[in-house]
Amino acid sequence: MQEGLVSIITPCYNGEKYVKRILNSVLNQTYGKIQFIFVNDGSTDRTEEIAKEYKEKMEQKGYEYIYIYKENGGQASAINEGLKQVTGQYLTWPDADDELTSDSIQKKVEYLQKHPEFAFVLSEAIVIDEDTNEIIGELKRKKNCPSNIFENLVLQKDIWFAPGSYMIRMDKFEEVNPKRQIYESRGGQNWQMLLPLAYQYVCGYLPEKLFKYYVRKNSHSHSTGDYRKEITRIENQEDILKHELEKLQVYDKYRANLEEKYYKEKMNIAYKYGEKLAFLEQYDFFKIKKKLTLKMRIKKIIIKIRK
Repeated sequence: MQEGLVSIITPCYNGEKYVKRILNSVLNQTYGKIQFIFVNDGSTDRTEEIAKEYKEKMEQKGYEYIYIYKENGGQASAINEGLKQVTGQYLTWPDADDELTSDSIQKKVEYLQKHPEFAFVLSEAIVIDEDTNEIIGELKRKKNCPSNIFENLVLQKDIWFAPGSYMIRMDKFEEVNPKRQIYESRGGQNWQMLLPLAYQYVCGYLPEKLFKYYVRKNSHSHSTGDYRKEITRIENQEDILKHELEKLQVYDKYRANLEEKYYKEKMNIAYKYGEKLAFLEQYDFFKIKKKLTLKMRIKKIIIKIRK
């Protein structure tokens, strides 16, 4: 690992409409020691052409630029390809449709250099609507959120997964993941990257908005309009979380909470799309557990009388 070098892995699938955003934001960093690893995850549009246009620009700035093409396998699969090439002391993995502020890398490196007690750092972020380019929210830690964020990540409580908000120390990452290989799933990559690290180490916090997280209606994490796709997305997330917690031998501690969480999410999706049988299946789970709420009972009445 090269001291002071920051490796950036960005996976991309069919990103011709937005990929210049992340490429330009990397090119415009105030920090000079960057290894940029772009993984084209089997794109069929102009992603490759656009990504290759930036190779000379980045090399002129002194950055190392690595372009990788692979057959489509999802973001976790693409991250695994990128991890093979990482030589930096630090690592971040922003999505191809998001954006780093120009001082994002510099400020995170400076923070980690000043705070050796932290294995990784999390910055704040702003949330932007892709269609209108308007700011629609912010990702900001609550005052009582601890530096040990493992349980917060598991329960998705008072924490966020915008990957460009995080920067990790590669030596610590390799301690918990010596093979540099994360669990491959279509459901994403962030739990696999963060949970083993958060289980062993604490996370620093930078109260500055150094990342721009864009919300696209058809992105893999925000897909709507299709019942089966939304259920599959939830099931994939559940599978990843179970896998990571079992690997850490702590799944039993969280089993009951997670079962309820995902049954409730599936119930809400079934209600949203009017899937009566699926809704009633989830409803019966809470009935058996004697944990039905008034809201659930009202939804059952409504869904049964829907045409």
